[in-house]
Amino acid sequence: MSTQAQLLLPFFTETFQPIALPAPSEKPRRAVEQRFTSTYQAKSIYASGIEEGKLSPQERKEKRKETNRLALQLLRKRNLSFEEKEKIFNLYTGTGGLEEAVSFGQNEASFGQYFTPVCIAEFAVNFLEVEEKARVLETSCGHGVFLNFLPTQDVVASEIKKETFRVAQALFEKCKIHNLDMQEMTFLEGGVDYALGNPPYGLQFEDVPEHFDTRSEEGHLKSHLYALEQNIKLLKE
Repeated sequence: MSTQAQLLLPFFTETFQPIALPAPSEKPRRAVEQRFTSTYQAKSIYASGIEEGKLSPQERKEKRKETNRLALQLLRKRNLSFEEKEKIFNLYTGTGGLEEAVSFGQNEASFGQYFTPVCIAEFAVNFLEVEEKARVLETSCGHGVFLNFLPTQDVVASEIKKETFRVAQALFEKCKIHNLDMQEMTFLEGGVDYALGNPPYGLQFEDVPEHFDTRSEEGHLKSHLYALEQNIKLLKE
């Protein structure tokens, strides 16, 4: 990845403005022992068709379902090799846009995931300069795109969807991954050094505890704001 990232962010104007983020420092850090290379196998199967206008929306969905099926089929094997895990990491695309909407609190929302692009996850971890002995929290880890770049093995993560949890658990065996909602991650003692991730956006949580400063008078709070405040509260002082 380049030492600068050009992100298109809404900057309260009528157009999107490119914002150059500063590069992480060049101080040496321990290399990640197990880092999967993203070959974009799944992307090449269905996204190239999008770019060339060859696939309809339904055809794209079917292609993604096929790559997910191949990943889950491979996941049934015991004692997966590094190469097999890397293949699963590339093939599995999550269920965002593939499932019908389900009820979540008072909202109707997709319960699928839209995984963070690999280059963004890598940049975020490098930008934070996560240290080897640090304790890291990820409360919506998906199949582990952020976990893939962490130099530490002291990682506590959660993923609510059972299928995706199984994928992440198989790929990152040394991480402590829980099949829990982020709202259930209340058992951490001593805090964490870093909290990162890409939480679900816009879902409405209800009956949020009173110690959350950003909740409404009725006890409601959007999922992305819940994740942000929860992570801040769990950081070591």
